[in-house]
Amino acid sequence: MKEQSAQTYRRRQVFDIPPVKVEVTEHRAEVKTCPQCGRIHKAPFPQEVAAPVQYGSTLKAIAIYLRGYQLLPSQRTAELFEDVFSCPISEGALDSILKEGSAHVEEPVERIKQQLKASSIVCFDETGMSQNGDTYWLHSASTEELTYYSIHQKRGREAMNAIGILPEFEGMAIHDSLSAYFTYGQCRHGLCNAHHIRELTFIKEISNQVWAGEMIECLLKMKRKTEKAREASQGQLSQRQIKYFERLYQSIVEKGYKANPLQRDPPLGRSKRGRPKKGKARCLVERFDIHRQKVLAFLYDLNVPFDNNLAERDIRMAKLKQKISGTFRSEEMAHGFCRIRSFISTVRKQSRKVMESIRTLLSGSPFIPVSG
Repeated sequence: MKEQSAQTYRRRQVFDIPPVKVEVTEHRAEVKTCPQCGRIHKAPFPQEVAAPVQYGSTLKAIAIYLRGYQLLPSQRTAELFEDVFSCPISEGALDSILKEGSAHVEEPVERIKQQLKASSIVCFDETGMSQNGDTYWLHSASTEELTYYSIHQKRGREAMNAIGILPEFEGMAIHDSLSAYFTYGQCRHGLCNAHHIRELTFIKEISNQVWAGEMIECLLKMKRKTEKAREASQGQLSQRQIKYFERLYQSIVEKGYKANPLQRDPPLGRSKRGRPKKGKARCLVERFDIHRQKVLAFLYDLNVPFDNNLAERDIRMAKLKQKISGTFRSEEMAHGFCRIRSFISTVRKQSRKVMESIRTLLSGSPFIPVSG
């Protein structure tokens, strides 16, 4: 059989990773004494070799990737370096690497911020975060290609002014019904209808109010119609379709008012000053009435999303960091994480490789995100 030529071959492949070991490169700079003047002359080290012992760019990039993208806590990251790379590293050193990465990413993140200000549609969201036991607010601004995070002690207008996107934004802001957003009159507003459907579902199930179910179906019917129009490359719905939905919407709002009248007179035997108390259902009906142009923004402009899910997805990943890694130990670390995460999220949206982008960041030639 050995002498017989093979007719063909059967193939099987095994993919594996060889043992990973840390490589130490020693740089030596000559030291000489001048025979003429007796002065000692020292040769320079490469610019990137600034300390007697230091970590290289690939190790730093992996640390930033694990902490800023995979969201590992510092202790588990240190354990991974020792178990996988046989390279002991302290949690303090990992924090220092994150601070260095945060400094390198300032220019790209500032570019992200400026592009968001000039965007036509931006989704905004905010959520509570813990920083050393205190409650802070994580704010996000998102498009399909850009993400920007910032953290602040406040949730409302003070924080939004300090972050600096909304005060200069003139496009369409998609958000929840937090009143602080409505104070920015220079831009247009669209409300998240995923929030509305959750609130309507609660009212339908708890209070058994028929109008709430009808409004859910109305909003979803509009959503399906706009999706079909986009698939057909239509610029907008016809005026006949828009008028039909407006009439349907108005009739449901009127039903909502009838189901939730204001209680003008206090209960018998009681006297109460001030405005009559409103329940959740009444407040929601009034929002649908007063802010109808914002609720139906997606109906009038097919570029406007039905909901704010883009921002919610982005902020959920940053929120996940706290569940996995716990609280931020300092405000500086919180801001550093926001800058790094802004860069990484944007890199991912623009279909760039995260590790490669982090390496270029540390090399001094960072990838500068540009929105199409």
